[in-house]
Amino acid sequence: MNEDDRAEWIKEALEAIGDVPQDLLEAACKKAKQQCDHPAKIVPFICRETAELTKFRQEALRHAQKQAENANAPKLEKKPFELDDSDRKGLAADIGALARELERKARMSETN
Repeated sequence: MNEDDRAEWIKEALEAIGDVPQDLLEAACKKAKQQCDHPAKIVPFICRETAELTKFRQEALRHAQKQAENANAPKLEKKPFELDDSDRKGLAADIGALARELERKARMSETN
């Protein structure tokens, strides 16, 4: 491979690898040296090796940026959960009916 071919190969390799954090790239290169049996397999190996962690870090960064943007946004007021009297009475009646039904089923299963 002459100098022009090497330059073109490196340009294509960098484009294929993309924006991989340095620590991930170094770890992937170290693994590639140990596992790849041909130079043509190195770039695809690095891409596979770094894809998941790179994606995770990008998502984590986006999440952190959104949190930072939202840090000074007005917060919703937290209100305690309360039922009005009619809802409370209806719920009590439903729970009572459920309890009676469960007691009835329990008695039936004891007799069987």
